[in-house]
Amino acid sequence: METPPNSTEAERYLLSMCFQRDCDLAEAIDLSLRGKHFYESSSGTLFDAAVEAFAVSGGIVIEEFITDIQKSGKLDEIGGMPNFAQITGEIISSRSVKYWVGEIKDRYYRREIMSLCANASACALDLEVSPHTVAAGGSNRLLDVINEQEKPITLTTAVDEAMAMIDRIASGEVIEGELGIPTPIDSINRFFGMPRPGELITIAARPGGGKSSLLRGLIRHIAEQLGRSLFFSREMPMTELVTIFAQEASGISWRDVRDNHAMPNQIDKFKKGLERVKGLGNRIIINDRDKTVDQLIARIAASSRAEEPLKAVAVDYLQRYDPQQKHKSETRDIAIGRFTMALKDSAIQHNVPVFLGAQIGRGSERESRAPRLSDLRESGNIEQDSDRVWFLWIPDKTPEGAHQDANDQGLPVLYVQLLQAKGRGDGLGKIDLAFHRKVTTFGEWRDWSKGIA
Repeated sequence: METPPNSTEAERYLLSMCFQRDCDLAEAIDLSLRGKHFYESSSGTLFDAAVEAFAVSGGIVIEEFITDIQKSGKLDEIGGMPNFAQITGEIISSRSVKYWVGEIKDRYYRREIMSLCANASACALDLEVSPHTVAAGGSNRLLDVINEQEKPITLTTAVDEAMAMIDRIASGEVIEGELGIPTPIDSINRFFGMPRPGELITIAARPGGGKSSLLRGLIRHIAEQLGRSLFFSREMPMTELVTIFAQEASGISWRDVRDNHAMPNQIDKFKKGLERVKGLGNRIIINDRDKTVDQLIARIAASSRAEEPLKAVAVDYLQRYDPQQKHKSETRDIAIGRFTMALKDSAIQHNVPVFLGAQIGRGSERESRAPRLSDLRESGNIEQDSDRVWFLWIPDKTPEGAHQDANDQGLPVLYVQLLQAKGRGDGLGKIDLAFHRKVTTFGEWRDWSKGIA
């Protein structure tokens, strides 16, 4: 029997490049390469394991990688240490990652076409099957293979799926997170509607206005309640984020602990908060190293292909990342547009909500008014690509009429309005929040105000 089309050379060179340079692995992921495209099953398993490691830790550390695949039982599947050492020891090819990915995919498509033709031939021999059925099924499947997409959803099937979903909702069969991702703030869920997979939600505020705190609270809650979530931060390094997450989880100020102003019972409570954060393990992936939109998109793609599905993504925040202007004449506004469009496309492709932090200009502050869409920096593209835009605004008065000054550090809690200035399908609205400054967390204003009434 003739050997199916394959290129062992392409597979080994590509794997060698991926294990020696993280940027090459990121490019292969961005080019939608998957383990299924490899002819050698061991090579496919090795590539998928590399993608998993890249998604979790942001790079490949050989010693840690070997330990992980030994624990998971995959070392034998990739041919053992001799095969792994031979692959990773290859001299890096002078050809590009794109070239080798193209070679691997080309052979994969040819193998798939051969398989489809063989199946079509077998069907054609069955005289009870219409020739038109054989031809239509074969041609549609061939196009799907080349385009690497699922069977297109027609209007009829979409209506049928909606009908089935209504029946499941009525019977109580819908699982948590299927229709939307619950947030830790009940008012958001009830009045704005739960964030939905495929949405790009922009959370905007002035510097120090609480957008990072809200992003952290959302992503930590989703990770704890639903599973694997991805948090990008150029605002804080990993070491600082861990203590801030623990502060939010425990309700004890990290500053008090750090400055030795905390009581022993508070320190114990903070340590439990750290243990709670540690217990999240791979349920929350924190990345503080990526700088460009291409790196973000590759990381999201890698994380979504892991064994546990991705539930949500948060980016803190837009203006801290390089939008990668393609040439000198390209304006930053256009580059920002490509950035937000790429995030929106990723939300749809990987079926997750993406939360994006953004800064607003000084207009609302100078004019002592609530922010509006035109206050967004590079507002046109952010507004266009976002399914929802939430503004955090600190008014001069609380709902009870008490004056407040955001610069008054003596105020333990600030009244904050969360304004939905854009909401596709959900409309506009406002909810009242309490920002607990010492532990940088948001809660319901009604709960706080009842406690002080």
